Amino acid sequence: MNSQFPVLLAKSWKDDFDTLPGPATLIGHTIEVFNANQALGVEGEKMLKAVGLNATEWIDRFQATSALAAAIHDLGKASSLFQEMIQNRNKRAPRQTIRHEWISVWIASQRDVRTWLLPAVCGCERCFWIALYAVSGHHPKNDRAAPTLKSICQGSDSIEVYAYHGDFNDLISQIQKWFDLDTRKLSFEPHPYRGEGDLESAMAFAKIVKELTDSWANLNRQNDWKKFCAVIKATLICADVAGSALWERVDEPIERQDWIRASLTRVPRYEDLNQIVQSRLEGKRPYAFQTQIGSSQASVTLVEAGCGGGKTAAAYMWARDQHVGRRLWFCYPTTGTATEGYRGYLHDKLPGDTQTRVDLFHSRSKYDIRHILQTSDHFGTDVVDEETDSEDRIQSLKAWDTQIVACTVDTVLFLLQNQRKGIYAWPSLANSAIVFDEIHCYDETLFGNLLTWIEKLVGIPVLLMTASLPLGRRTAIEQAASVSGRTFNHIPNGSKPHEELPRYKSDSSKTLSDHESALRTAAQEFATGGRVLWISNTVDRCREVATRLREYKPAVYHSRFIYEDRLKQHTRVVEAFDRDVEAIASTTQVAEMSLDLGKATLLVTELAPISALIQRLGRLNRQADPNARPEVIRTFVVIEPINARGEFSALPYSDEELELARSWLRKLGSGSICQKDLTEAWKTLDDSGPQSSETSTWLTGGPITRVESIRDPGQGITVIWEQHSHNARVFGATPYALPMNRPNFPNWKTGHNVRGFPIARETTIEYDSETGGRWSKQD
Repeated sequence: MNSQFPVLLAKSWKDDFDTLPGPATLIGHTIEVFNANQALGVEGEKMLKAVGLNATEWIDRFQATSALAAAIHDLGKASSLFQEMIQNRNKRAPRQTIRHEWISVWIASQRDVRTWLLPAVCGCERCFWIALYAVSGHHPKNDRAAPTLKSICQGSDSIEVYAYHGDFNDLISQIQKWFDLDTRKLSFEPHPYRGEGDLESAMAFAKIVKELTDSWANLNRQNDWKKFCAVIKATLICADVAGSALWERVDEPIERQDWIRASLTRVPRYEDLNQIVQSRLEGKRPYAFQTQIGSSQASVTLVEAGCGGGKTAAAYMWARDQHVGRRLWFCYPTTGTATEGYRGYLHDKLPGDTQTRVDLFHSRSKYDIRHILQTSDHFGTDVVDEETDSEDRIQSLKAWDTQIVACTVDTVLFLLQNQRKGIYAWPSLANSAIVFDEIHCYDETLFGNLLTWIEKLVGIPVLLMTASLPLGRRTAIEQAASVSGRTFNHIPNGSKPHEELPRYKSDSSKTLSDHESALRTAAQEFATGGRVLWISNTVDRCREVATRLREYKPAVYHSRFIYEDRLKQHTRVVEAFDRDVEAIASTTQVAEMSLDLGKATLLVTELAPISALIQRLGRLNRQADPNARPEVIRTFVVIEPINARGEFSALPYSDEELELARSWLRKLGSGSICQKDLTEAWKTLDDSGPQSSETSTWLTGGPITRVESIRDPGQGITVIWEQHSHNARVFGATPYALPMNRPNFPNWKTGHNVRGFPIARETTIEYDSETGGRWSKQD
């Protein structure tokens, strides 16, 4: 026993050991994780079915392999390197040249230990290897890689496994009892690395890593085993989450297991889903296309229907009529649309005695819910900053116990690229029905990940909804469903009266004309009591339009606000367009989906890609009624995007996208236009779309859990303005995080950060609560 550490810890503990809780110790934490894994087994068959594996054939392997992975996942924490890092409080922590999870793999791979452990998986070598893959990859991280001979030799200190420590021996005894293993004493070399110059032990360690990665290269060619590995890895990560987070919130271990089992077996009630549907229909009969959606039994259902036509109510009909035994995840493309979906369909919409829990999940959902409830005029100190892994863990446990979720699409598709929130939600996702809304707004990478989900997670039914979709993308969806053996149902039109109702007309005298003419049109509309929505492609031009129209006191809405101010501007715009009084709003692309403007009477928009223009038109004349006589038709004006130098600027889009949009506008003409015209004109022009799905690091990573993005790389950066830095530290970074374009000058930041956000010098940003932020000139 090493006298320096009387207790082997799994978690840092700053107080006296007299108050040390059991789950903070290595053996206590391992027991928590093992028990959580056993409780997660209630969803084992559903997890296997979700990826298309035959549960009867694979369930015994699942139970044994996941249990072994949970039992040995933190053996490597019984090492000098890890214990010195978390227990030497007054000394600088040593660098982890070999992470504890790889030391766990090293221990389990020792000949005597491996022979001893194999009976836990009924002697199955493949299951043993997969348990090791799960162990080596149970901490997702962007830069996580396997140890190499070079990286091992970079450590100058010797690494010792405390094989004779009483806590380690107690853990080995516990593992023996769990799997009824041989009671003989294990014998192995206790030094994975003996220090600088010990090339022999470094090469031995590197050999184990190579054996593990080579075994994965062979197993990766076998599709079913590859999927099985992904399920085991996700299950271990979730068991570790529960074992780390639950012990602080539930008193007894047995109660924690019961909580997991009970949470994961609860699903939405038919009565509650029906309540959501009926409250939206307001006593009216559903349209024929809504009934079609509700009755679709296909594994993949694609719906194309115009904005405001009733797709969302039909999606809840689909969940009610086809998938009562599953949770429901409703995925929106942005945080704003997710919040509006939660506000309009879930918040305060169910009876008080319901057992169905609903919630909003995205990176800023806490602040949006407080705003909806109007519980505070200021974000208080009780709001926890969600940029931390701890908060992600807490959110994941909420997802397990939530039956209907409104979220961003990222929350779900994150799973495919090993993003924490997606993996943590895995037990809930495995037995869910999922609605992906506004899929025409997805960029190429995001749409590719959607195709991967359709192709690989074949046991999870999906409903895809869009205003319109190019032929290429629709074909790609159908191919992804076909390749995986899914049934596919395409519902190409919404309610005919709504789809064919004349709603818009283009002002041909001003289409693609200069700003001056459009400004005069906006002023005239305002003067006659109208409500003008002006959408620019850049924040600078949005602000410039507001300046040019300042005598009309326009509301400004774009992305470069701190979140507290953005919520206020959002409310200001929505309320202004909900009254029968004159109003003007100058906005950017953020208006395309998150603004539900009921009474906009004029749209002025810069030329944009066709999908964006369809969305922008969806903000105009949303209250159009097929039964109204005479029909109300609203005007829209499209102008070329011109920068401050008076030059045409396609950014942030491409010249090709805008030229295609010009062709689309010419096809629409200057007469009255309905939703069907918008989509039909697009379909005849654009048949492009991804023809193959993206690679999933979750499904192909094996022993490495590399994290990748699910969206195209953005051009922006998020900062904390120096003037807000104190509040950000006190109240949390999220309310004060300010999205900005990347600065084109040096020395803009202070060198400090808050929760990972760089602090921008006070003199480099001009900020106003009603017009947002912009980079200023240097002093």
